[in-house]
Order: sequence, then C-alpha cells, then structure tokens
Amino acid sequence: MVVVTECRRKEVEHWLMNVHYARRLPSVSFGFRLFIDGEDRGALTIGKPASPWIGRGVCGGKFEDRVYELNRLVIAEGMPKNTASSFVACCLSILAKRGNFVIVSYADDQ
Repeated sequence: MVVVTECRRKEVEHWLMNVHYARRLPSVSFGFRLFIDGEDRGALTIGKPASPWIGRGVCGGKFEDRVYELNRLVIAEGMPKNTASSFVACCLSILAKRGNFVIVSYADDQ
C-alpha cells in the first residue's frame, strides 16, 4: 500500500542530508513523505525560491507570493517505474487542497 503524508522538514532531513546528492537543507514550506507497505521510501520538499525574481518572472508582481519551487525529490533505489511521478502527483494533489500555488521545478542531470 502506498501512503503519502505531509510532514515537517525535520522528518525528511535524513533524506535531504544523506540520500539526496546536494546534501544540504533547502527552504522547506511543505514537506512530504512516501511510505510503501509501511516503509519510508522517499521525500519531497517545496519551498520559496532562492531568488524573488523567479516569482515575478513566472507570475508578475501580483501573484509572486504564490510561487514555490519543488526543491527536493528523493526516492529509495530500486523503486518501480513511475514511482517518482506518482509521488509528485500525489503531493501536488494534497497541496492543491491547501490553496492556489504555482510550483516551478528544475531538472538536474544527477
């Protein structure tokens, strides 16, 4: 069974500091954990972009406060195909129930 829960940054620090290649803590406004059959299998965090120009560039000054960045996604090795995309979709669905947000994301080659 797959369960996604909202959480605090402290609850995903292990994933951010020990598993994700960046090995540093980002800004975290929203955190999520992925459990598969009761085992902690991943984390996703969303926070304010490091530069305020990102929000202005995406939405203009009127809505820049709604812009957030998907800044970390980490999943245990060996997970089935599409686990990451399903996890992201579930997290965004949970977040959508909390309000209107604009989420930006960047892909690294890592």
